Amino acid sequence: MCNESEIKEGIKKLFRDALCALAASSGEQVRVTEPADVPFEIMDDYLAWAEPFITNFENELSSSVKQAILALREGVEALPESVFCETNILSMQQPKWVPIREHAKSVLLQLGWPNVPPEPYINKGKGIFHRP
Repeated sequence: MCNESEIKEGIKKLFRDALCALAASSGEQVRVTEPADVPFEIMDDYLAWAEPFITNFENELSSSVKQAILALREGVEALPESVFCETNILSMQQPKWVPIREHAKSVLLQLGWPNVPPEPYINKGKGIFHRP
């Protein structure tokens, strides 16, 4: 069983990984996210962890950082269907991702976190993939 501190650190890591994946170049996004449907996975991860991160670290975040995280969430939610193409790399090379990447880089900078792509997923077998 995890204690509250461990849960908060887990949320922080998952949010940081999601944010770093959004900020990465198209090639890095594919490298660290395949074999998943890369645009869906990257969008879904950020949308899943932005709100829990804000909730758990609310007292440690400035209002401008919270607003930047929420604005990025809105940008991700607004991505059109056209960002989904026949291949992962073609999807991630769509121009609509450029402002999302730039915004993610800005949020990383505001949080004082390095802009380093997350570790790639590891195949645990039986269709289960895990990011260390």
